[in-house]
Amino acid sequence: MRGENVLLLGEIDLDKDDDPPPGYEKGELELVKKLDKERRAKEGKRDKARLLRLKELGFEGEGTGETMI
Repeated sequence: MRGENVLLLGEIDLDKDDDPPPGYEKGELELVKKLDKERRAKEGKRDKARLLRLKELGFEGEGTGETMI
């Protein structure tokens, strides 16, 4: 969709808004933080490897090129 004249209407069920989405459950804070940290580290390694492969092929990622002053 394009344009400024777009309107989206919907109804919010405030009672249902307090419940977690289906498939999710509450977890212990420390465990969730640990899992998130591991996931971010894994994604960082994957992204770094991907950027290296692209660099070998002659591509540059955003902000990785030389800065011209």
